[in-house]
Amino acid sequence: MKKVGDVSFLQCPYCKYCFEGISINKDNTVKCYKCKRRFNKNKLKMVTLKKPVVICNICETEVSLTPENLGMIGGYSYICPKCMNHVAIKFKNYILQPQTVMKLEWNKNIKKRKKKIENNLFFGLCKDKKDFLVLKIMQLMAKEEDTGFLYIGEKEQKAGLVFDVEKEKYIGFLCWTENKHAILRQIFVMKDERKKGYGTKLLKFWVENFADKISNKFGVESPNEKSKKNSYKIRIR
Repeated sequence: MKKVGDVSFLQCPYCKYCFEGISINKDNTVKCYKCKRRFNKNKLKMVTLKKPVVICNICETEVSLTPENLGMIGGYSYICPKCMNHVAIKFKNYILQPQTVMKLEWNKNIKKRKKKIENNLFFGLCKDKKDFLVLKIMQLMAKEEDTGFLYIGEKEQKAGLVFDVEKEKYIGFLCWTENKHAILRQIFVMKDERKKGYGTKLLKFWVENFADKISNKFGVESPNEKSKKNSYKIRIR
């Protein structure tokens, strides 16, 4: 739940710019991020400002929705500094709950370009900002399970979301590159949907609908070597 709360800031004595944290040099001086002036840390003034905050649903810490708590990768996820839970998602001028973004109804356009895999299971190619935001959140989940996981570059790789229209939920995603042949870089299935054969189904769908249209050869990146560039095996049908 978002509300307005008191957040403490340090204030520059010259330009009055406020920041939540700052680096202190060995000589006890600091440098303002805005005016670039250097001064003794004792000149810093503590001020309290009203800022939007959310309550972490894991440790119940109040987390300010300020740049200090915005994730380094992508700058779209606010993170609880105590338990590292992702408490809110930044999208354009909106602050959303992660569970809201992960509801299929929030991204209705993905259904307009869906391709059927089987029964109620569909695939949608990532094209707009909502698609890629959903993808990034699932990649955060993958990162938590595998620290060697690498985020994709939207301009360098193609990606697609997999979803169940009856359950109204996302099942996983696929990421790949295309050149002389296609290389599957990432395949991810949500934890509660594993051991249901989705991995095999998604791989078969990708080969038939994307890889085979480029070449009779395709690459599959080794899942235990995600952190190594070009670590894949070439398969021939």
